[in-house]
Amino acid sequence: KEVDPIGGMANFVPVSSQDGQEKELGLPPGAVGAQVQAINDVGDVLVRAAMSPGAFDRYFVLSGNGAWIDLGASYGTSINDHGVVAGNLGYSPEGTPSHAALIGPDGIATDIGALPGDSYASAYGINNRGEAVGLSFPENSNWMYRGFLYRDGKMIDQNDLVDPASGWSIRWGLAINDLGQILALGVLDDRERIMLLSP
Repeated sequence: KEVDPIGGMANFVPVSSQDGQEKELGLPPGAVGAQVQAINDVGDVLVRAAMSPGAFDRYFVLSGNGAWIDLGASYGTSINDHGVVAGNLGYSPEGTPSHAALIGPDGIATDIGALPGDSYASAYGINNRGEAVGLSFPENSNWMYRGFLYRDGKMIDQNDLVDPASGWSIRWGLAINDLGQILALGVLDDRERIMLLSP
C-alpha cells in the first residue's frame, strides 16, 4: 500500500491481507520502501525493495518466522513452498542482464545458465519440484526471446516441447505448477498470446 511520501516512487510498504485484516509487514533492513513480488503457501514473502527513493533495486525474502533474507545482487520473481526463489544473478555493472538463477532460502544463488547460443536468461516461475521456467536470449536479442524449462539440472528450449507443425513459437515461460503445466507467452501468426502448455 502507499504511505506518506518519502520521495520518488519508493513510498510503499508491503502488506498482507487475510480474512479481511490488513497487516503491514515492515521494511527490509536499510530499505525506504518495498513492494510484494510473490508469496508462497507457507508464508514466505518475496519483496522488491528500494534502498533509496525511487530505486527498487534489491530483493529480500521475509520468511514465515519473521526473518529478512537479503538476496544480494540477485533478482527474484517467484518463490516456491521450499523458499527457493526463481530469478537471475542480477545486472552487471554495465547494466546488462545475466544468467537465470535459483536462490535458496539461505540467499545463495545457483547459476542455471542460458539456452545454448544465448548469453542471458531469467527465470520467472518455479514449482515445488524445483522445475523453473523463464526466457533466454542472445546478446543482440532483437526481442528473439525463447522460453525455457529447467528440469533435472538441464535447461530445455520450450520450443522443442511443442509440435513444429503447430506454428507456435514459445517466447517466455511465465509460471509452472506442480503438475508441470506451463503458462507461457507464445507467438502464432505474428500475434502474441498467453497459452497453457500441458505435458
